[in-house]
This record gives sequence, C-alpha cells and structure tokens, in this order.
Amino acid sequence: MVGNRFCRIAASTGLFVVLAGTAGCGDEPATQIAAGSGTTTTSGALWQRLPDAPLSPRASSVMASSGTEVLVIGGQDTAPCPPGADCAPGRITRDGAALDLTTRTWRTIAPAPRPLLGEQAVVIDGVVHVLAQNHGPDGYDKPARLLSYDVATDQWRESAAPANSIGAALTSSGGKLLAYETSHEQGLVPDRILDGGTWRDLPPDPLAPSFDRVMVAVGDERLVLFAHELVTNPGADKPSIVQAAEYDLAKQTWRRLPDSEIIGGWYWSHTDGLLVDPSIGGADGGQTGNYGRVYPEGGIFDPRARQWRPLPAVPAEPTDDLWQGPATGGPELAIVRGFVLDPGAGKDGRWIRLPQPVRGAAEDPAAVWVGDRLVAFGGIVHTDRKSAFTADTWMWQQ
Repeated sequence: MVGNRFCRIAASTGLFVVLAGTAGCGDEPATQIAAGSGTTTTSGALWQRLPDAPLSPRASSVMASSGTEVLVIGGQDTAPCPPGADCAPGRITRDGAALDLTTRTWRTIAPAPRPLLGEQAVVIDGVVHVLAQNHGPDGYDKPARLLSYDVATDQWRESAAPANSIGAALTSSGGKLLAYETSHEQGLVPDRILDGGTWRDLPPDPLAPSFDRVMVAVGDERLVLFAHELVTNPGADKPSIVQAAEYDLAKQTWRRLPDSEIIGGWYWSHTDGLLVDPSIGGADGGQTGNYGRVYPEGGIFDPRARQWRPLPAVPAEPTDDLWQGPATGGPELAIVRGFVLDPGAGKDGRWIRLPQPVRGAAEDPAAVWVGDRLVAFGGIVHTDRKSAFTADTWMWQQ
C-alpha cells in the first residue's frame, strides 16, 4: 500500500504550461461537461505542438514553472516498459532544458547534481527545489538530498534533507519551504520547515498518526493538512474518510477542521481559491463490510468558509481517447483521468473533457500548469510492435 500511495503522490507533482497559436498536428477540440447534466458541448480549445526540446526522448521528468519558463529536468530515457509489465528502470538522467513561454524557444540548463525521476518540484522566488531520492544501485536506502536550482544564475545547490525522513514531500508557504511526511506507517516523524538554512520541527498535528498525508498552502500564513486516520485495517469496518487540520505559520498552532465524506485525498491543490481533489469515482466497501452507500473519492474544501462540498457530477466515464497524463492541479484548473475541473465555474463548477493531442499520443507525460494553460512533455508511446519514449511537447489552454 505504501508503494501505491507514493506513486499517486509522485504523479501529482507534474507540471503544465501555456501555449498559443494556430491549431495543427491533428488537434482535437475539448468538450465541456455541464455539472450533472450528462451532456457535452464543444469548447473549441485545442492542443498545440510546441518546439522540440534539446533533450533525448524520455518519461517521468521533473517539471516546474518559474513564471516565465517551463523547466524539464531528468527522467528515464532507456528501456521503456511495455503496458502491464514489471521492468527494471533504465538510465535515469540529470540534464535539463527550459522553455521560454513568450518566444517559445528552449535553452539547455546546468545538469542536476543527482539523477531525477518524477520527483516533486516546488518553486520559491525563482528557485526550483527538489527532494531528490537516491536512484543509484543502492535504491532508496540512502538519504534524500535537497537540490535547489536558481533559474537566474543557472546554478544548482545541494544541501541536507530533513533528518530521519522516511517519505517526505515538499510544499511552500510565505516564501518558506516545508517538508512533510506522506505517511506515519513506518514511524511518527515530524514535519519540518526550512528556517534560515536549518530544518525546524513543526508542532505535532491533531490528526497524527495518519497516512496519505498531503499538505497544501492557503495564502502566506496557512497550511491545510489532509490525511486518513492510521488504524490496523483502514476501510474494513467503516470508510476511511479524509480528515483535515489547519496550521497557522505565524502562531505556530494547529486547528482541527471538519471531517469530509470522501475516501480519496491523493491529488490536492489550491485551485481558484478552493482546495480541490478532482478524483473521479467512489466505493461502497464491497459485499463484505458494505458501507450502505457509495463514498466519493474526490471533493472540494472551501478554506474561507471551512466547509466541504461535492465535486460536480461527471456524466461520462473516462475513456482511452482522453489525455493520459498525471492528475495535477494549478492555480485555476485541475485535471484527472482526462477531465479538467473548473471548480469556480457557476454554482457547482464544471468539467471539460480533454481528448489526447493526437491519436496514439504518449501515456504518462510529465506536465505542469501555468495559469489556465497545461504543458506536457515526453512519455511513452505504445504500439503493437514496441514501446518507445517521446520528446514531444504539447500545450492546451482553455
């Protein structure tokens, strides 16, 4: 279970970018799904092919947006794995490139001190921070290191990650970098904030011990933690719902928030002033230990009103012709399984059905949001004969 949850968290760290211009390359229009209506209308939004990056074809790169550029760093560029297979990783790279969104030109950047493979990136004041795992022959047994890339100077700095961290992820608030544990299943390790070059422990949160922990910033002084209660068999006797708590950075105090009625909580983002997990679907517990009703995976939390609300209804199931990228959220929109969520549209929000850029487009590209624009890079293309990496770069804008 820990491995599955790590993959979900890693997938949520992808980045998207902005593109404008004329349609081409077999672009298809996206369609809007009215909440709960079961109908779709054509939106006219198109995917656009961006210039090729000066990088080898690859998948699972780290992506980030500095505001003026989109950065692509690392990734795996050999030995693509066929669908459903369990493969040893190929070569994991350190090189990278940056795309200027105004001129649509690429530049190479200094290679990272360590190979990177799908790690999360957090950008603060023009510096990209990555908590790099050890991808060498010793696997993840060696401690992670904090890598920081200064976009202006094209220089990397390597420093210590939080001590005794088991499975940390990064976030930021008020210009401060924070590292939080994604689970307490292997031990109760404190969350930390980087203060003056030193990692300082946060006070224990009121949800601990817990698992599937995700921390999201709300403004410069508040963080909201979403997590599941850590019990022996979560979900066996009753649904393991998402709980929440709020941390005030100025007061250094926690406050318990209302519990949800959702059972997912893997893809949180601060989108359009709301905290959103766009996960589609739900579960009723099955024949043994049935919950009596279906509990949804995703939901919306309003941090100002401190109230939960459901996602808008999705009138169609995800299909293979939809975009095959990671679930991720940006400042205005969020995406999961090929459906874009606009949570601030109308009373309840709306869904936009997002087709692939072209038929047979890559699966699992890296991606990042810049405003309402999504930029995707790389991935794996599967055919009847073989699987191969790609270096294609695409952008979609509402």
